[in-house]
Amino acid sequence: MTCMSRTFAPLIILMIIASCSTFPVTQVFPLIKTAVVGADDFEISDDFINQMKYSFLKVKIGKSAVAIFVLSTIESDEYTWVNSTGEKIVTKNGKIFLLSGLDIGNFSLFAYPYEFNKEISNEEIFFSTLRLENPLAYVDLSTSYYFDYEKQELHETTKIDVLKKTYRNLYKWNNGKVVYSEQKVHPDLPILKINYYYK
Repeated sequence: MTCMSRTFAPLIILMIIASCSTFPVTQVFPLIKTAVVGADDFEISDDFINQMKYSFLKVKIGKSAVAIFVLSTIESDEYTWVNSTGEKIVTKNGKIFLLSGLDIGNFSLFAYPYEFNKEISNEEIFFSTLRLENPLAYVDLSTSYYFDYEKQELHETTKIDVLKKTYRNLYKWNNGKVVYSEQKVHPDLPILKINYYYK
């Protein structure tokens, strides 16, 4: 009986959702697919790269979405990337330190700590401040790095004591530029997996 109830539970939920006049049944299955499997990903082909006039990012946001952000400006090694819905990402050395236009609000990171071309001891700890919105808060961070120069990887560990959270980010670089990263940049956002394409 327990097995049967577990088997039929998803079907019962589907029927309840489908019975809502404000929620068409045609929307149910795509939503379930996105929740369970994730949003459709796509490969960046050579043709796609050649058609793009500017450098761009392919950003996978957890399981929920995949988006393209195009390079808008470069100022003092700060790269500003925008997408078609008005969201904005600002990076330095591949690391996101400002995000705006999101439903959860904006965030910005102060006292940006590292540079790839600077020798940093793996024991060093850097301190910075994260500014969050909705609600407005300033959160202190402590960050340490492990550089694997053979693999051209940077492993970043960030602790937020007040939230009792620890996040681990990964950056891969080639010829002095980050080409791939996995970043947890906001407590309410999933991990962002980013491919960088430079023109």
